[in-house]
Amino acid sequence: MGSRNHNENNVYNLPPFLEKDRLTGDNFSNWERMLRPVLKYEGREDVIDTPLPRPLPENPTVAEIKKHKEAHDRAIPITCLMIATMEPSLQKRFEDQDAYLIMQELKALFKKQGRVERYELHREILDCRMEKGATVHDHVFKMIDLIQSMQKLGHPYSDDLAIDIILHSLPESFNLFIMNFNMTATAKTMNQLHSMLVSAKKQIPKEPKKEVLKIQKGKGFKKKGQKASAKRKGKQVSKAPEKPKVTPKPKATSEMNAFTTRR
Repeated sequence: MGSRNHNENNVYNLPPFLEKDRLTGDNFSNWERMLRPVLKYEGREDVIDTPLPRPLPENPTVAEIKKHKEAHDRAIPITCLMIATMEPSLQKRFEDQDAYLIMQELKALFKKQGRVERYELHREILDCRMEKGATVHDHVFKMIDLIQSMQKLGHPYSDDLAIDIILHSLPESFNLFIMNFNMTATAKTMNQLHSMLVSAKKQIPKEPKKEVLKIQKGKGFKKKGQKASAKRKGKQVSKAPEKPKVTPKPKATSEMNAFTTRR
């Protein structure tokens, strides 16, 4: 009884948990996925799946009155919670209905066809890969949640298939673990695999940091002594311009001298 009273008091503190994902219509699947675990923790998930008792007959017995009142008392906080986490237009639409009728109408309005939802979820599971920088702890929890969502749709994976999918989603650094697991491991659950992967991650050596050496294309390292000579070799020494050649004047010949004398 103490645990039940604790739950009954805590149910009124649940709206903040769903406040960040208010129901708009398009996000119905996510909203329901968040709502159900909360109600399950409070022991009231049956409220949204079970219709309220019919109106009391004339001259009801004490037992009938008590059962009728208990059912309505359990449904009222859940109804208020559901309405409080909707956008205003939906709040107005469902303000006079109980939790069960609200959920039935929401499913008719917004829930995707079963085959479409199953296909999209299955594709998300197969495409999921551990992102760079993510922890294996968080990644495997995410995969388990997706796989369990498939089970809720009525199409569960076997444990072996689920484990194969999780292993396939891991990066290459886990290749040695995967090989050893497939060769030696007996049947494991997803939770057992999760514990093994967290332990294995601690044993995987971190990749050394790569030092990048900046080397000019086509050139290696040069010694200091070679630097000056390389510069000299690379430069062409300009030559001084050549002086123009002067043609010497011809010397006077003896014939010219004789001619001059005769004159």
